[in-house]
Amino acid sequence: MSMPIYAKNKLVKMNSVSSDNWLEQTNKPTHFYSTKVFMPPLDKTLDSRSFEVELEIKPIIGSELFRVLKDKYNVSSNRRFKTRELPEIRVGLIRYGENIIPSLRGVQSTQHPYWDWQISPGKIWWEKNTTNITIVLPFSLQEKNANCTHNGLMLLRFNKDNKKVQGFFQIGSETCSYYQFNLASPLKIKITSTKVANDDQLVQDYILEKKNKLHTYSRQNLKTDFPKLNVVNLMPPYIEGSTMSGVVIKNKHYQLNCQTRFGKYPFCDQLALPSYSTAKSIFAGIGTMRMEHIYPGIRKVLVNKVIPQCQSRKWNNVILDDLINMRSGNYLSRTPHKDEASKQMYQFFISLTDHEKTNLACNMFPHKAPPGKTMVYHTSDTYLAGVMLNRLLKKITNNSDKDSYQDLFVNDLWRKLKLSPLLNNTRRTYDDVKQPFTGWGLTYHIDDIIKISHFLEHQLSATDGAIVLDRKMLKSALQVGENRINRDGAEAGIAYNNGFWALEVSRALHCKKPKWIPFMSGFGGITVALVSKDILYYNFSDNNKFLWLKAIKELNRQFPICEE
Repeated sequence: MSMPIYAKNKLVKMNSVSSDNWLEQTNKPTHFYSTKVFMPPLDKTLDSRSFEVELEIKPIIGSELFRVLKDKYNVSSNRRFKTRELPEIRVGLIRYGENIIPSLRGVQSTQHPYWDWQISPGKIWWEKNTTNITIVLPFSLQEKNANCTHNGLMLLRFNKDNKKVQGFFQIGSETCSYYQFNLASPLKIKITSTKVANDDQLVQDYILEKKNKLHTYSRQNLKTDFPKLNVVNLMPPYIEGSTMSGVVIKNKHYQLNCQTRFGKYPFCDQLALPSYSTAKSIFAGIGTMRMEHIYPGIRKVLVNKVIPQCQSRKWNNVILDDLINMRSGNYLSRTPHKDEASKQMYQFFISLTDHEKTNLACNMFPHKAPPGKTMVYHTSDTYLAGVMLNRLLKKITNNSDKDSYQDLFVNDLWRKLKLSPLLNNTRRTYDDVKQPFTGWGLTYHIDDIIKISHFLEHQLSATDGAIVLDRKMLKSALQVGENRINRDGAEAGIAYNNGFWALEVSRALHCKKPKWIPFMSGFGGITVALVSKDILYYNFSDNNKFLWLKAIKELNRQFPICEE
């Protein structure tokens, strides 16, 4: 039977079939499937048997169904990139109840010319009236040296002796404004072992991870809890471009949408979300606040005292604080985002080594204004800030093994906040330096974004030993109290301070006093707005639309946002 489902880019017809049909196929699929096919059946069965395997998963070349929807840079036609082919995946799987846990978490580097991969925990069941075992895994492909993330589902079936495995995968969703496609194919799967290393620890880690997951409520729950809210006004205005959106009200997370082109994604809590430039807030901003708290005065360190490539006169008197705020005084044009879209910046993005990126970031723009004054958006400035944080941490601790991301975040803040394993690594340069990108390159679950946002709000009122960030920098970033500075952004009514944006909304909300809402922003249409201490709004989209004021107006009707 064919069924129409509201799709991410258009209405798509799909055949709704059981897994029995498609897993027998090794040839090229003739159509894409509803996401319902990847969900456990109502009559699923479980037993007490243990299950663990090590797998080698490879694509069957030439058997893929591939439909390009958008390809700004023509990468699909470049045979060297092989974007229609899955990278080779080697991963262990271990059962815990109805859950199946992958042995490797986070984005995994590969030898593929274009893709890295990540797999999150999925579901396992025994098929009715058979001894076959079926597994469904949420997974994603992520562009190398970048953040574009394409989400899919993988279905595996094992026979009773685990000697034969059939597999199939489908991708029908992404957060990527310049490359969008549907892809489905059977898989070639080999069992390499029936024992997974560190299996007990993997299970214990997963139990803890699941315990710390936030509960997610539906749109209907939101309507029930707040009947005066018009939920339609909270939805992204261009819903077809939204991967996921939602609102957190008084610590309750209400998910507004989580669609693919073939139906709702079955594992929304495991959906991989790219940071893009929200990393400028979460990595660069918070990282500098953390370093300033531990080592007071570090944000005033001169750039040319730390980075040899930035030795020309134009870097005189430029400090770390200027880089975090994108006010180095070195730029080509003050026109918003013109420098960011320049040929020089493109070369910076595609460069693979720290030496190349740092050299370009130091030298590609001329000196135009005194440091600390004029805001011009440059991801390269944030990269240099990351270089400074990393080098200063090594120098201050007299330990060359120190790493700004691993030591400030993974082993410190992220562990305390109980964040997902997706944040255990970040995009880095492809060399021995392995410099974190800092201004982009993180990957989240939506839980992570909510927990980090709550952490920032709690830090505003934290006392004594609970304070872990520089309070003055945090208040300035979140536009709180007397530390509200740097509101003279490149565009009227929009500010950028310590890695965080802010939008002036007093006119839109008819406030008597100025009201600034801090938010994080990411390439393509990502917004995370810290509306108030009780309200968070987010939308991960890729249609280049940053339209969320309508949602703020609707929230303001029931939860007054203006300052009296």
